[in-house]
Amino acid sequence: MLSNCIGPCSIPLPSFKPTVPTPSPTPTPLPTPVTPPSPTIPHAPAQVPTPPPLTTPAPASAETRGKVLILSHSAYVDNLGHLHVVGEIQNAGSQNTELNKITATFFDLEGAPVATASNYSYLDILEPGQTSPFEIVFPSPPPVDNYKLEATWENTTRKPYLSIKVRDTSFRTDQAGWGHLAGEIVNAGNAAADMVIVVGTFYDGGGKVVGTSFTFSEIAPLGTGDSSPFTIIVDPQVVRLMETYSIRAVGSRK
Repeated sequence: MLSNCIGPCSIPLPSFKPTVPTPSPTPTPLPTPVTPPSPTIPHAPAQVPTPPPLTTPAPASAETRGKVLILSHSAYVDNLGHLHVVGEIQNAGSQNTELNKITATFFDLEGAPVATASNYSYLDILEPGQTSPFEIVFPSPPPVDNYKLEATWENTTRKPYLSIKVRDTSFRTDQAGWGHLAGEIVNAGNAAADMVIVVGTFYDGGGKVVGTSFTFSEIAPLGTGDSSPFTIIVDPQVVRLMETYSIRAVGSRK
């Protein structure tokens, strides 16, 4: 199963104007590495609640299936020259999905493909309507001009453990420009949770994904009623672009 890129296909430039999404992927220009200004401590970005599903899952039928869409994406080059393509996907189908893989194809100025790179969504299993960020890192990219994205996935009957709650979050920026998103997770369910991942998704003022990062619970497994602190480290380039963020914590039943 295959899904084309859906959503604005542009990088975070001051002149960016959102366009109406179309079913066909539009090549996205890549950012040019620039020397970042001396970091300053910005105002703390506001936390936004996990966005509601943008697509109502299709009614169950004799043959239910998942459908993964790419909602939003952008690209930036970090201080080491590594190219990051970040974004968010959604299961717009009627069955859980797993192995949600996003592949980026890069093109030169003449439109010829020169390289590909891929990665999986940070959240392994997506129920209908759920979203997950993703990040593709290209450490030594060749000269490229634009890219397009495609998503593949597998249907599954497996279920994520969604009873992990996030509380007491705070955000600060250190003198080197790195962001520190800290807080606490608690298992509010009736079973022990294993492999608990805490994922932060960072958005610009227009709601476009400009970065993502994650960490794991410091306590494993996380028993019923147990809590654990966490800290997510955010790249300075993302700190300069972000305005809001959301956090999700998901595990698997022990």
